[in-house]
Amino acid sequence: MNVKSFVYVLIIFLSASKTLKAQENKSSREKYNFNYGWKLNVGENEDAKTAAYNDSKWKAINLPYAWNQDEAFKLVITELSTNIAWYRKTFKLPADANDKKVFIEFEGVRQMGEVYINGQFIGRHENGVMAFGFDLTPFIKPFSSGKCNCGEN
Repeated sequence: MNVKSFVYVLIIFLSASKTLKAQENKSSREKYNFNYGWKLNVGENEDAKTAAYNDSKWKAINLPYAWNQDEAFKLVITELSTNIAWYRKTFKLPADANDKKVFIEFEGVRQMGEVYINGQFIGRHENGVMAFGFDLTPFIKPFSSGKCNCGEN
């Protein structure tokens, strides 16, 4: 199967609603709505995996957002465009999240998605629109201060 026929995900998603969770233990859990402040680029772009990549010219979107949604009700499903789409989001966790487990959950990704954080591949999901998640803790870069800009609690 040709990998290029899949949709890649870069903390990335098609028709998904995401939740980022920072948790110390079950009694101390914070949830953030992660749907706002995404960037979208349709087409191949291997450099987009890197943390330092400049996505300033990408389309600003909020999720859920299907990159080919403008065609959805205009064309028969067999005539819809196929391509690779990159979704990116830059975010900071609150400083008190440094010693907590951090998870990201997706309600679904169309076809297949690959997830990268800080330039590192963390996982692949190939089960269509089924929910899935990843533990981001080993990939989070520590910081000394900051306020979470990842959405509302």
